[in-house]
Amino acid sequence: MDRNRLRTVAVACAALLPLLADGSAAYGDVNVFTNGFTNAWQTISRDVTLPDSFQTSRILARVHVYPDSTYFDPWDRSGHVWLNTSGGRINLNKFITGFGGTTTFTADVSHLAPLLQGSVRIEGRIPTNGNPGWRMTLDLLEEPLSSPPAVWAQSVVRADTTWSSSGWRQQTVQVPDDNFGRIMLGYYATGHGNDEFQQRRHLIQVDGQTVFDQVVWRNASDALRSVNPNSGRWDGNGDGDTTDPYPTDYWSSDFARAGWLPGDDVDPFMIDVTDYLTPGQSHTIGYNIEGIAAGGSWEVGSFVSATAGPPPWATVQIDVNDPLVPSGLGVGDKFQLAFVTSTTRDGMSSDIADYNEFAQSAADAAGIGAGKGVAWRAIASTPGDDARDNAQVTAPVYTTEGKLVATGAADMWDGEILVPIDHTEDGELIATDVFPQGKEWQVRTGTDSDGTGLDPITAAAYARFGNCNSTGNDFQDGWIDRRENHPQNLLMPMYALSAPFEVVPEPSTFALAALGLLGLIGFGRRRRR
Repeated sequence: MDRNRLRTVAVACAALLPLLADGSAAYGDVNVFTNGFTNAWQTISRDVTLPDSFQTSRILARVHVYPDSTYFDPWDRSGHVWLNTSGGRINLNKFITGFGGTTTFTADVSHLAPLLQGSVRIEGRIPTNGNPGWRMTLDLLEEPLSSPPAVWAQSVVRADTTWSSSGWRQQTVQVPDDNFGRIMLGYYATGHGNDEFQQRRHLIQVDGQTVFDQVVWRNASDALRSVNPNSGRWDGNGDGDTTDPYPTDYWSSDFARAGWLPGDDVDPFMIDVTDYLTPGQSHTIGYNIEGIAAGGSWEVGSFVSATAGPPPWATVQIDVNDPLVPSGLGVGDKFQLAFVTSTTRDGMSSDIADYNEFAQSAADAAGIGAGKGVAWRAIASTPGDDARDNAQVTAPVYTTEGKLVATGAADMWDGEILVPIDHTEDGELIATDVFPQGKEWQVRTGTDSDGTGLDPITAAAYARFGNCNSTGNDFQDGWIDRRENHPQNLLMPMYALSAPFEVVPEPSTFALAALGLLGLIGFGRRRRR
């Protein structure tokens, strides 16, 4: 398949309509809601076979919702499009209908790609309590993916769950033993009933450690009036019309609510739990919504998703007497090297492989790369690729001058390093004439101090820079994030990190030891004659 061609798998469904007699689903404007529809919670359902290419593509779920007739539903409704999995339903789209309005909601569901394969069942529901109904058209759109694909996903809390009281709920997740990049926890929550206009604190813990502590709330806005034509309206200034902006005039659709607004979609909170969920282990995830009122309820759902990690480093054995071995290290010790390139390049690519190749080329030219069997990667972030994942720190890090930069990953990404990374691949202090005029010591990183992407490198925007003459995380002098962005066409140096080295005895030591052992064996044999 042409990866640049937009592919559409249409799942057009009339809301609250079962499968047709031949097993197919209704497409287009199907006349569904007629007389007799009252107080129903029916679910539309369709089985669809998805292309294999979804596994490495960006996937968008686009749902178009509109009233069945001019007799509009007088209430806003909580709508869902679900992917039905063995572990429970997962939201593809969660949204709130407008007051009688037509709306289109689009959600990026690429994080669910491992579940969007083969034959799947997709379901939709908009509950109504009276005669008027809704129609729904869902398209799954395929586009090129510019970030690592998701390789694992599963439901944690079913997307059709409702909690009407506070208290901790625990779920157990078994993480596959695999090489993951980032592991994300998705969380949907909207308050209804007596909690519709209440701010509640939401807590999520992994094995007792808090990973999410936030009040789920959407602020008041009049930006959605166009999709709420039948909203209640109040003439706040008494001028005879109700079209003045909020809060002069106010519509019901303007009001702040518990995680939602009428006529808008509900996006999940995406929580990075990479440091909390260990591959190959079982973990307990706990959820609590504080202070739910009597008569109040929350619709919730949660899932986990993980992207593919970079290929693990191949450890390189290095002679204890090799000049690259920092002073004080001995046989059995491991270390990594970091340098700032003496050459420069632009930031016009969004592909981390291009910057890794640049780092490798600099090392190769200095004789510390491929000639020694050593892989090098850029300490940089692009969209979907964080520096801490691309350039994995697995051992103490030293400069090419032999000075200790960080004792390990935690030390590398805690905001400060021990010495500046200001020496090049040749072991020399970087010359100031390498930098553009007025940009001395600045290095393109696209990275925050914790190693994650911050204004990552991409041709479409400015990227973050670091200061290779710094060790800290000061406002103007952060070693990897100096709180300054520059255009991507500027030619700038970059940081590079090596694969881990393991110090081994020099080969001659092995040879001498072997010869000595043979001599002793021979001597022993002669003595026994």
